[in-house]
Amino acid sequence: MRERGFVFSLDACLATVVMMIAVAGVAHLETGGTPGHGYLKLERCAQDALSAMNGTGVTKHVIDSLNNLQYSEAARAARENLLLLLPPGVSFRYTVGTEDNLLVEVYRDNSDNWRGRWENAAERALAVHLTCEFIRTVESLDVLIWADDPQDEWFASQVIKPGWTYRMTGSENTFVGYLEGKIEPNWYPDVIFLPDVSVYWSENTLRRVVDYIMFKLIVDGRERGGGVVVGGDTLWSNRRDPMISTYGEFLLMLGISPNPFDQDPGIERVRWPENSSYRMELVDLTHYLTTGLPFQDVPYQGDDYYQYVYKTSWLLDPWLRTLGEWENWENESLTWPGLLVREVVNLGIFGFMERTALFNVRMAQSSSDNRFDHVETQGWVTLAQRALEWVSRQKAELQPIVLYVWRERR
Repeated sequence: MRERGFVFSLDACLATVVMMIAVAGVAHLETGGTPGHGYLKLERCAQDALSAMNGTGVTKHVIDSLNNLQYSEAARAARENLLLLLPPGVSFRYTVGTEDNLLVEVYRDNSDNWRGRWENAAERALAVHLTCEFIRTVESLDVLIWADDPQDEWFASQVIKPGWTYRMTGSENTFVGYLEGKIEPNWYPDVIFLPDVSVYWSENTLRRVVDYIMFKLIVDGRERGGGVVVGGDTLWSNRRDPMISTYGEFLLMLGISPNPFDQDPGIERVRWPENSSYRMELVDLTHYLTTGLPFQDVPYQGDDYYQYVYKTSWLLDPWLRTLGEWENWENESLTWPGLLVREVVNLGIFGFMERTALFNVRMAQSSSDNRFDHVETQGWVTLAQRALEWVSRQKAELQPIVLYVWRERR
Protein backbone atom coordinates (compact mmCIF):
# COMPACT_ATOMS: atom_id res chain seq x y z
CA MET A 1 0.00 0.00 0.00
CA ARG A 2 1.43 3.36 -1.00
CA GLU A 3 0.54 6.38 1.09
CA ARG A 4 1.38 10.00 1.67
CA GLY A 5 0.27 11.85 4.72
CA PHE A 6 -0.04 14.76 7.07
CA VAL A 7 -0.46 14.72 10.84
CA PHE A 8 -0.45 17.34 13.58
CA SER A 9 -0.26 16.91 17.34
CA LEU A 10 1.69 18.28 20.28
CA ASP A 11 3.93 15.23 20.26
CA ALA A 12 4.51 15.67 16.54
CA CYS A 13 5.49 19.30 17.06
CA LEU A 14 7.96 18.36 19.80
CA ALA A 15 9.34 15.56 17.68
CA THR A 16 10.13 17.95 14.85
CA VAL A 17 11.71 20.74 16.88
CA VAL A 18 15.16 19.38 16.11
CA MET A 19 14.33 19.15 12.40
CA MET A 20 12.99 22.71 12.30
CA ILE A 21 16.01 24.09 14.15
CA ALA A 22 18.30 22.28 11.75
CA VAL A 23 16.46 23.60 8.70
CA ALA A 24 16.46 27.11 10.06
CA GLY A 25 20.16 26.80 10.87
CA VAL A 26 20.93 25.83 7.31
CA ALA A 27 19.01 28.87 6.06
CA HIS A 28 21.02 31.15 8.35
CA LEU A 29 24.27 29.69 7.10
CA GLU A 30 23.16 30.04 3.51
CA THR A 31 22.85 33.80 3.88
CA GLY A 32 26.54 34.05 4.59
CA GLY A 33 27.08 34.77 8.28
CA THR A 34 25.16 36.54 10.99
CA PRO A 35 21.75 37.69 9.78
CA GLY A 36 21.21 41.39 9.71
CA HIS A 37 18.26 43.71 9.90
CA GLY A 38 17.16 42.80 6.36
CA TYR A 39 17.10 39.10 7.15
CA LEU A 40 15.01 39.59 10.28
CA LYS A 41 12.44 41.56 8.29
CA LEU A 42 12.27 38.81 5.70
CA GLU A 43 11.90 36.16 8.38
CA ARG A 44 9.06 38.10 10.01
CA CYS A 45 7.34 38.46 6.62
CA ALA A 46 7.48 34.71 6.09
CA GLN A 47 6.16 33.91 9.57
CA ASP A 48 3.33 36.43 9.31
CA ALA A 49 2.31 35.15 5.87
CA LEU A 50 2.12 31.50 6.99
CA SER A 51 0.24 32.48 10.16
CA ALA A 52 -2.28 34.47 8.11
CA MET A 53 -2.80 31.54 5.72
CA ASN A 54 -3.43 29.22 8.68
CA GLY A 55 -5.82 31.64 10.36
CA THR A 56 -7.90 32.35 7.25
CA GLY A 57 -8.30 28.71 6.26
CA VAL A 58 -6.05 28.88 3.19
CA THR A 59 -3.69 26.23 4.54
CA LYS A 60 -6.60 23.87 5.16
CA HIS A 61 -7.85 24.47 1.62
CA VAL A 62 -4.39 23.69 0.24
CA ILE A 63 -4.24 20.45 2.24
CA ASP A 64 -7.77 19.43 1.26
CA SER A 65 -6.91 20.04 -2.39
CA LEU A 66 -3.78 17.90 -2.12
CA ASN A 67 -5.79 15.18 -0.41
CA ASN A 68 -8.18 15.18 -3.36
CA LEU A 69 -5.23 15.10 -5.80
CA GLN A 70 -6.09 18.64 -6.99
CA TYR A 71 -2.49 19.83 -7.19
CA SER A 72 -3.15 22.78 -9.50
CA GLU A 73 -5.85 24.09 -7.17
CA ALA A 74 -3.50 23.78 -4.17
CA ALA A 75 -0.83 25.75 -6.04
CA ARG A 76 -3.32 28.39 -7.21
CA ALA A 77 -4.67 29.03 -3.72
CA ALA A 78 -1.19 29.29 -2.21
CA ARG A 79 0.18 31.60 -4.92
CA GLU A 80 -2.80 34.01 -5.00
CA ASN A 81 -2.80 34.45 -1.24
CA LEU A 82 0.95 34.87 -0.93
CA LEU A 83 0.92 37.56 -3.62
CA LEU A 84 -1.57 39.45 -1.47
CA LEU A 85 0.18 38.84 1.85
CA LEU A 86 3.84 39.55 0.99
CA PRO A 87 5.18 43.08 0.30
CA PRO A 88 6.03 44.13 -3.28
CA GLY A 89 9.54 43.14 -4.30
CA VAL A 90 9.63 40.04 -2.08
CA SER A 91 9.83 36.78 -3.98
CA PHE A 92 8.83 33.43 -2.50
CA ARG A 93 9.04 29.68 -2.76
CA TYR A 94 6.23 27.76 -0.97
CA THR A 95 6.46 24.00 -0.49
CA VAL A 96 4.50 21.24 1.20
CA GLY A 97 6.45 18.07 1.91
CA THR A 98 10.12 17.23 2.18
CA GLU A 99 12.60 18.25 -0.51
CA ASP A 100 12.88 14.67 -1.77
CA ASN A 101 9.09 14.28 -1.94
CA LEU A 102 7.41 17.64 -2.59
CA LEU A 103 3.62 17.51 -2.76
CA VAL A 104 3.46 21.08 -4.09
CA GLU A 105 6.03 23.76 -5.01
CA VAL A 106 4.91 27.33 -5.77
CA TYR A 107 6.74 30.47 -6.95
CA ARG A 108 5.40 33.92 -7.87
CA ASP A 109 4.50 32.65 -11.33
CA ASN A 110 5.14 29.69 -13.59
CA SER A 111 8.34 30.99 -15.22
CA ASP A 112 11.03 28.38 -15.73
CA ASN A 113 13.88 30.28 -14.07
CA TRP A 114 12.51 30.64 -10.54
CA ARG A 115 14.44 27.70 -9.11
CA GLY A 116 17.76 29.28 -10.12
CA ARG A 117 16.73 32.67 -8.78
CA TRP A 118 15.86 31.08 -5.43
CA GLU A 119 19.16 29.20 -5.27
CA ASN A 120 21.17 32.32 -6.15
CA ALA A 121 19.38 34.76 -3.81
CA ALA A 122 21.89 36.79 -1.83
CA GLU A 123 19.82 36.74 1.33
CA ARG A 124 16.77 34.65 1.98
CA ALA A 125 14.75 33.64 5.03
CA LEU A 126 12.21 30.97 5.77
CA ALA A 127 9.33 30.01 8.03
CA VAL A 128 8.33 26.41 8.80
CA HIS A 129 4.92 25.21 9.93
CA LEU A 130 3.60 21.69 10.31
CA THR A 131 0.49 20.64 8.47
CA CYS A 132 -2.53 20.99 10.72
CA GLU A 133 -4.87 18.32 9.32
CA PHE A 134 -4.70 14.55 9.49
CA ILE A 135 -4.88 13.90 5.78
CA ARG A 136 -3.37 11.18 3.69
CA THR A 137 -4.18 9.92 0.22
CA VAL A 138 -4.28 6.16 -0.12
CA GLU A 139 -3.25 5.43 -3.69
CA SER A 140 -3.34 1.64 -3.47
CA LEU A 141 -5.39 -0.56 -1.18
CA ASP A 142 -6.18 -4.29 -0.90
CA VAL A 143 -9.68 -4.87 0.48
CA LEU A 144 -11.31 -8.11 1.62
CA ILE A 145 -15.11 -7.79 1.33
CA TRP A 146 -17.89 -9.96 2.74
CA ALA A 147 -20.97 -9.76 0.50
CA ASP A 148 -23.78 -12.30 0.88
CA ASP A 149 -26.53 -10.67 -1.20
CA PRO A 150 -26.81 -8.61 -4.43
CA GLN A 151 -27.16 -5.31 -2.56
CA ASP A 152 -23.89 -5.88 -0.70
CA GLU A 153 -22.17 -6.77 -3.96
CA TRP A 154 -23.54 -3.68 -5.72
CA PHE A 155 -22.53 -1.32 -2.93
CA ALA A 156 -19.04 -2.77 -2.66
CA SER A 157 -18.55 -2.37 -6.41
CA GLN A 158 -19.36 1.35 -6.05
CA VAL A 159 -16.98 1.81 -3.14
CA ILE A 160 -13.84 0.28 -4.69
CA LYS A 161 -11.64 3.02 -6.19
CA PRO A 162 -9.40 2.75 -9.25
CA GLY A 163 -6.04 1.37 -8.15
CA TRP A 164 -7.53 -0.69 -5.32
CA THR A 165 -7.68 -4.46 -5.50
CA TYR A 166 -10.32 -6.49 -3.75
CA ARG A 167 -11.59 -9.99 -3.11
CA MET A 168 -15.32 -10.43 -2.48
CA THR A 169 -16.95 -13.52 -1.03
CA GLY A 170 -19.94 -14.78 0.96
CA SER A 171 -18.27 -18.08 1.87
CA GLU A 172 -16.76 -18.47 5.33
CA ASN A 173 -14.13 -20.93 4.13
CA THR A 174 -12.98 -18.56 1.40
CA PHE A 175 -13.10 -15.54 3.70
CA VAL A 176 -10.98 -17.24 6.36
CA GLY A 177 -8.69 -18.64 3.68
CA TYR A 178 -7.78 -15.11 2.58
CA LEU A 179 -7.07 -14.08 6.16
CA GLU A 180 -4.85 -17.13 6.63
CA GLY A 181 -3.03 -16.54 3.34
CA LYS A 182 -3.95 -19.97 2.00
CA ILE A 183 -5.88 -18.98 -1.14
CA GLU A 184 -3.53 -16.37 -2.61
CA PRO A 185 -0.27 -16.34 -0.66
CA ASN A 186 0.83 -13.13 -2.42
CA TRP A 187 -2.37 -11.21 -1.64
CA TYR A 188 -3.37 -10.05 1.84
CA PRO A 189 -5.94 -7.40 2.82
CA ASP A 190 -4.99 -3.99 4.18
CA VAL A 191 -8.56 -3.67 5.46
CA ILE A 192 -11.70 -5.79 5.85
CA PHE A 193 -15.08 -4.41 4.71
CA LEU A 194 -18.23 -5.94 6.28
CA PRO A 195 -21.07 -3.74 5.01
CA ASP A 196 -24.04 -5.89 6.13
CA VAL A 197 -23.18 -9.47 7.08
CA SER A 198 -26.45 -11.39 7.37
CA VAL A 199 -24.89 -14.80 8.09
CA TYR A 200 -24.39 -16.30 11.56
CA TRP A 201 -20.66 -16.86 11.49
CA SER A 202 -18.91 -19.76 13.14
CA GLU A 203 -16.73 -19.10 16.17
CA ASN A 204 -13.68 -19.74 13.98
CA THR A 205 -14.64 -16.97 11.53
CA LEU A 206 -15.31 -14.51 14.35
CA ARG A 207 -12.00 -15.47 15.94
CA ARG A 208 -10.10 -14.82 12.73
CA VAL A 209 -11.63 -11.37 12.34
CA VAL A 210 -10.91 -10.44 15.96
CA ASP A 211 -7.31 -11.65 15.64
CA TYR A 212 -6.95 -9.57 12.46
CA ILE A 213 -8.04 -6.40 14.31
CA MET A 214 -6.20 -7.11 17.54
CA PHE A 215 -2.55 -6.97 16.54
CA LYS A 216 -0.19 -6.05 13.75
CA LEU A 217 2.19 -8.99 13.53
CA ILE A 218 5.04 -10.02 11.27
CA VAL A 219 4.44 -13.60 10.15
CA ASP A 220 6.88 -15.26 7.75
CA GLY A 221 8.31 -11.85 6.94
CA ARG A 222 4.91 -10.31 6.11
CA GLU A 223 2.70 -7.95 8.08
CA ARG A 224 -0.59 -9.45 9.23
CA GLY A 225 -3.63 -7.68 10.66
CA GLY A 226 -5.37 -4.38 10.01
CA GLY A 227 -8.51 -2.27 10.39
CA VAL A 228 -12.16 -3.10 9.77
CA VAL A 229 -15.19 -1.15 8.48
CA VAL A 230 -18.52 -2.60 9.65
CA GLY A 231 -22.24 -2.05 9.13
CA GLY A 232 -24.54 -2.58 12.11
CA ASP A 233 -26.30 -5.61 10.63
CA THR A 234 -23.03 -7.52 11.00
CA LEU A 235 -23.23 -7.21 14.78
CA TRP A 236 -26.92 -8.06 14.90
CA SER A 237 -26.62 -11.19 12.78
CA ASN A 238 -23.86 -12.58 14.97
CA ARG A 239 -25.16 -11.74 18.43
CA ARG A 240 -24.61 -14.42 21.05
CA ASP A 241 -23.56 -14.67 24.69
CA PRO A 242 -20.48 -12.42 24.92
CA MET A 243 -19.15 -14.23 27.99
CA ILE A 244 -18.72 -17.64 26.36
CA SER A 245 -17.94 -16.63 22.78
CA THR A 246 -15.70 -14.38 20.69
CA TYR A 247 -18.67 -12.07 20.15
CA GLY A 248 -17.84 -9.99 23.24
CA GLU A 249 -14.33 -9.34 21.94
CA PHE A 250 -15.73 -8.44 18.52
CA LEU A 251 -18.03 -5.84 20.12
CA LEU A 252 -15.15 -4.35 22.09
CA MET A 253 -13.01 -4.14 18.94
CA LEU A 254 -15.68 -1.79 17.54
CA GLY A 255 -16.05 0.26 20.72
CA ILE A 256 -19.27 -1.41 21.91
CA SER A 257 -19.83 -2.54 25.50
CA PRO A 258 -21.05 -6.18 25.63
CA ASN A 259 -23.91 -6.93 28.01
CA PRO A 260 -24.10 -10.58 29.19
CA PHE A 261 -27.51 -10.01 30.81
CA ASP A 262 -29.32 -8.82 27.68
CA GLN A 263 -31.09 -10.96 25.09
CA ASP A 264 -29.46 -8.78 22.43
CA PRO A 265 -26.05 -8.20 24.08
CA GLY A 266 -24.56 -4.84 23.23
CA ILE A 267 -26.95 -3.98 20.37
CA GLU A 268 -30.67 -3.41 19.76
CA ARG A 269 -32.55 -3.26 16.46
CA VAL A 270 -35.26 -0.74 15.61
CA ARG A 271 -37.32 0.25 12.61
CA TRP A 272 -38.70 3.75 12.30
CA PRO A 273 -42.39 4.48 11.68
CA GLU A 274 -43.91 3.90 8.26
CA ASN A 275 -43.32 6.63 5.67
CA SER A 276 -40.50 8.12 7.73
CA SER A 277 -37.29 9.24 6.11
CA TYR A 278 -34.47 10.40 8.35
CA ARG A 279 -30.95 11.64 7.81
CA MET A 280 -27.78 11.03 9.75
CA GLU A 281 -26.23 14.33 10.79
CA LEU A 282 -22.46 14.59 10.71
CA VAL A 283 -21.59 16.19 14.04
CA ASP A 284 -17.79 16.16 13.79
CA LEU A 285 -16.41 17.67 10.59
CA THR A 286 -12.76 17.70 11.71
CA HIS A 287 -11.99 14.01 11.19
CA TYR A 288 -10.49 12.52 8.04
CA LEU A 289 -13.80 10.78 7.23
CA THR A 290 -15.82 13.98 7.34
CA THR A 291 -13.55 16.93 6.60
CA GLY A 292 -14.16 18.78 3.35
CA LEU A 293 -17.31 16.84 2.41
CA PRO A 294 -19.91 18.63 0.25
CA PHE A 295 -22.69 17.46 2.60
CA GLN A 296 -23.35 17.46 6.35
CA ASP A 297 -26.03 14.78 6.56
CA VAL A 298 -26.72 11.46 4.87
CA PRO A 299 -30.21 10.20 3.92
CA TYR A 300 -31.84 7.00 5.10
CA GLN A 301 -35.14 5.33 4.27
CA GLY A 302 -36.02 4.48 7.85
CA ASP A 303 -39.23 2.53 7.35
CA ASP A 304 -37.63 -0.02 5.02
CA TYR A 305 -34.32 -0.75 6.70
CA TYR A 306 -33.35 -1.57 10.25
CA GLN A 307 -31.22 0.67 12.38
CA TYR A 308 -29.15 -0.35 15.37
CA VAL A 309 -28.69 1.13 18.82
CA TYR A 310 -25.63 0.27 20.88
CA LYS A 311 -23.95 1.38 24.05
CA THR A 312 -20.35 2.45 23.67
CA SER A 313 -17.69 1.12 26.03
CA TRP A 314 -16.52 3.62 28.62
CA LEU A 315 -13.21 1.75 28.77
CA LEU A 316 -12.47 2.88 25.22
CA ASP A 317 -13.73 6.46 25.51
CA PRO A 318 -10.24 7.97 25.02
CA TRP A 319 -10.04 6.29 21.61
CA LEU A 320 -13.63 6.69 20.40
CA ARG A 321 -15.18 9.49 18.35
CA THR A 322 -18.77 9.83 17.22
CA LEU A 323 -18.75 11.48 13.79
CA GLY A 324 -22.47 11.08 12.95
CA GLU A 325 -25.65 10.95 15.04
CA TRP A 326 -29.26 9.89 14.50
CA GLU A 327 -32.19 11.49 16.23
CA ASN A 328 -34.25 9.11 18.32
CA TRP A 329 -37.70 9.26 16.73
CA GLU A 330 -39.44 8.35 20.01
CA ASN A 331 -37.59 11.00 21.99
CA GLU A 332 -36.08 13.86 19.99
CA SER A 333 -33.90 14.90 22.92
CA LEU A 334 -31.92 11.65 22.58
CA THR A 335 -29.46 10.75 19.86
CA TRP A 336 -27.79 7.50 18.79
CA PRO A 337 -24.24 7.21 17.47
CA GLY A 338 -24.55 6.77 13.71
CA LEU A 339 -20.88 6.66 12.73
CA LEU A 340 -18.39 5.61 15.38
CA VAL A 341 -14.64 5.44 14.79
CA ARG A 342 -11.98 4.03 17.09
CA GLU A 343 -8.29 4.91 17.00
CA VAL A 344 -5.46 2.48 17.62
CA VAL A 345 -5.31 1.83 21.37
CA ASN A 346 -1.90 2.85 22.69
CA LEU A 347 -0.93 2.16 26.30
CA GLY A 348 2.57 3.54 26.73
CA ILE A 349 4.86 1.67 24.35
CA PHE A 350 2.27 -1.08 23.85
CA GLY A 351 -0.19 -0.58 21.00
CA PHE A 352 -2.92 -2.90 19.87
CA MET A 353 -6.46 -2.97 18.42
CA GLU A 354 -6.23 -1.48 14.94
CA ARG A 355 -8.62 1.24 13.75
CA THR A 356 -12.29 0.49 13.19
CA ALA A 357 -15.31 2.32 11.77
CA LEU A 358 -18.89 1.29 12.59
CA PHE A 359 -22.09 2.48 10.89
CA ASN A 360 -25.23 1.64 12.88
CA VAL A 361 -27.42 1.09 9.78
CA ARG A 362 -27.96 -1.43 7.02
CA MET A 363 -25.54 0.57 4.95
CA ALA A 364 -25.42 -1.40 1.69
CA GLN A 365 -29.16 -2.04 1.55
CA SER A 366 -30.18 1.53 2.32
CA SER A 367 -27.74 3.11 -0.13
CA SER A 368 -29.18 1.12 -3.05
CA ASP A 369 -32.76 2.25 -2.43
CA ASN A 370 -34.29 3.50 -5.71
CA ARG A 371 -35.82 6.49 -3.90
CA PHE A 372 -32.35 7.97 -3.56
CA ASP A 373 -30.87 10.01 -6.35
CA HIS A 374 -27.26 9.59 -7.41
CA VAL A 375 -26.00 12.38 -5.14
CA GLU A 376 -27.58 10.83 -2.04
CA THR A 377 -26.22 7.38 -2.83
CA GLN A 378 -22.80 8.88 -3.46
CA GLY A 379 -22.82 10.26 0.09
CA TRP A 380 -22.85 6.74 1.51
CA VAL A 381 -20.23 5.62 -1.01
CA THR A 382 -17.92 8.51 -0.09
CA LEU A 383 -18.18 7.84 3.63
CA ALA A 384 -17.46 4.14 3.12
CA GLN A 385 -14.45 4.93 0.91
CA ARG A 386 -13.00 7.32 3.45
CA ALA A 387 -13.62 4.83 6.25
CA LEU A 388 -11.70 2.15 4.35
CA GLU A 389 -8.83 4.56 3.70
CA TRP A 390 -8.70 5.72 7.29
CA VAL A 391 -8.73 2.31 8.99
CA SER A 392 -6.06 1.01 6.60
CA ARG A 393 -3.42 3.54 7.60
CA GLN A 394 -0.45 2.23 9.46
CA LYS A 395 1.99 5.15 9.74
CA ALA A 396 1.75 8.93 9.86
CA GLU A 397 4.44 10.97 8.14
CA LEU A 398 5.42 14.46 9.23
CA GLN A 399 5.04 16.91 6.36
CA PRO A 400 6.40 20.47 6.77
CA ILE A 401 5.07 23.55 5.04
CA VAL A 402 7.97 25.87 4.24
CA LEU A 403 7.86 29.42 2.93
CA TYR A 404 11.14 30.86 1.64
CA VAL A 405 11.29 34.60 0.92
CA TRP A 406 14.00 36.77 -0.60
CA ARG A 407 14.63 40.05 -2.39
CA GLU A 408 15.85 39.90 -5.93
CA ARG A 409 19.42 41.01 -6.74
CA ARG A 410 19.65 44.49 -8.22
